[in-house]
Amino acid sequence: MTVAVIGAGWAGLAAAVTLHQKGVATHVFEAAPRPGGRARTVDWPASAHTPDNRLITDNGQHILLGAYTATLDLMRALGRDPDTCFLGYPLSLEHARGSFALNALPLPAPLHLLAGLLRARGLNGRERLALLRQLSSVRAIANGRPLPAGLETVQAWLVHGHQPETLIQGFWAPLCVAAMNTAAHEACTRLFSRVLADSLTGPASASRILIPRRPLGELWCDTAIKALSQENGASRFYPGTPVRGLTRQADGTFCIHTTRHATDTAPAKTSGYSAVIVATPPRQALRLLANLPDPPPAANAAAEQAETARSPGALRRCLEHFEYRPIATLTLLLDQPWNDPAPMLMLHEDHAAGFRGQWVFNHRHYDGQSRLSVVISDATHTSHLDGEALARAVIAQLQAQTSTRAPLPRIVAHKLIIEKRATFAAVPGLVRPANITPWPGILVAGDWTDTGYPAVLEGAVRSGLAAARHVLDHRTQPLGTP
Repeated sequence: MTVAVIGAGWAGLAAAVTLHQKGVATHVFEAAPRPGGRARTVDWPASAHTPDNRLITDNGQHILLGAYTATLDLMRALGRDPDTCFLGYPLSLEHARGSFALNALPLPAPLHLLAGLLRARGLNGRERLALLRQLSSVRAIANGRPLPAGLETVQAWLVHGHQPETLIQGFWAPLCVAAMNTAAHEACTRLFSRVLADSLTGPASASRILIPRRPLGELWCDTAIKALSQENGASRFYPGTPVRGLTRQADGTFCIHTTRHATDTAPAKTSGYSAVIVATPPRQALRLLANLPDPPPAANAAAEQAETARSPGALRRCLEHFEYRPIATLTLLLDQPWNDPAPMLMLHEDHAAGFRGQWVFNHRHYDGQSRLSVVISDATHTSHLDGEALARAVIAQLQAQTSTRAPLPRIVAHKLIIEKRATFAAVPGLVRPANITPWPGILVAGDWTDTGYPAVLEGAVRSGLAAARHVLDHRTQPLGTP
């Protein structure tokens, strides 16, 4: 049995590694020269301040939570110890200006959060009670409790919960846009509650924040690719190899058609795949699935009766309806470490002043360098700005809002990365497909599938694992079995 995985993002790699470890030969096709998808490493060539005149960095500031158990377990299975790969610390939310700070304490859940809430700086008694009351409802909402009409957005849910405006603007709104990459006035309450339930109302370890010490491409993607080349030797990784077509052969197996270049290692056409996992963004998945003939009516009816797949037309329409939100990340290379104790700080947005940064991460020793990363989630409002002007404004914001903290070291270089289609918009009513498609043997995977999470790395990994499990569960059945 040989399986094709189209796309080497986190979903595709999770599926491929799982299949490979179970002895299934897996061929991974990736259009980009590097794996990783929306969480990949990129070159930073404009750094004459390093011995080899180059740096690598992630395409954005990615963090994990202790609640991301599927991702962390898979890293351990690949021989990567999260305790050494990440800087881990208890939940800490603090404004750079010192006006607010909430730090979980080293106590069993839920005391870790309750004690932190009681000791929180910048909240009065009414705000503490309001925050506690709102948090007490998230588990039930995440588990499916019906929401009253009109409370589908996070903003409406907060207003209905009588959250003070200061708490909405200073705590809830920044947390929502960081978790969902969608502003509170349009973000889905149920998805937000899922994130909160798993990270804040679960075990104390679930709320731990994990910040990579080195580029994620090295910690995860490169490790996954290396694992595919080991052991049975039948798995393959084809970087820089766009897939332009997908067809089913007369014997029921699938054929992958690629776009070849002079230096390609992949053949123009590869056949004999028992199953295909399409782990690309929705737009690319739609293109690959668009030309497949609809399954025979009987097979389609059986799939619908078992509730394992949607109709081809419904799936295609679903893939067309995703909207996207950008994320901007400004990485600053420092001439020495910034001696501030907080690894992550909230910044105050003030668009009138040109201040758009939301979070700053302090990497004292990142890959041998000292760096800061400033993140602007849901960065649609920056699309009209010149990149250098945006970078200068963010640096000015950082200097102004950290003026009462440890002095900022000299900035010797900076790099602005804007991922224009970083995540899908996590809005209410968004229909997301399951892994199984109407075409037997073809599955989809990605953070945009129905994972129960917004577009986070854990959702991508869980989707890839689910697709791989389906292939493994059906590998002894005849081809064409849904």
